[in-house]
Amino acid sequence: MSTIYSLIPEAETLLALEPEELAGVVLQHLNSLPPDASELNRHNFSLPHVVQEYPRQHHKQLNRALMEAWVWLEREGLVAPNPEQGIL
Repeated sequence: MSTIYSLIPEAETLLALEPEELAGVVLQHLNSLPPDASELNRHNFSLPHVVQEYPRQHHKQLNRALMEAWVWLEREGLVAPNPEQGIL
C-alpha cells in the first residue's frame, strides 16, 4: 500500500501541485489499496489519518488540496461513489 506521504513526503511539494497533478498521486494511492479499504470514498479520504505523517501545521492545507484533487477526479469521471457503501 502506498500512502500519500510515501508518494510525496514533502508537504510543500504536495501543496505546490495543481489539483489535476495531485489527482494522479491520489489515484496511485487509491489503486494501491485493497478493494474494501475505507479510504475508497470521499468522506473517509478526508479524515485526519490520510495526512497524519506530515507536520501538523500543514494538515488543514493538505486535506484541502487532497479534496480538491478528489473532486477533480470525480468531475473527470475517474472516481465515483459506490452506492453499496451509502456514503458519497
